[in-house]
Amino acid sequence: SASDQPQQQQQQQQQQPPRLLPPPPPPPRFKLLLEPERRSCE
Repeated sequence: SASDQPQQQQQQQQQQPPRLLPPPPPPPRFKLLLEPERRSCE
């Protein structure tokens, strides 16, 4: 069973990398919406 565990971990690691990748940057609209909010807070 010890040899089975490492094999399962390797398979999971291969599937994890794509999921761990950070999402794409937000659209420019999102930044524009955050700007007025930050100004009002200041």
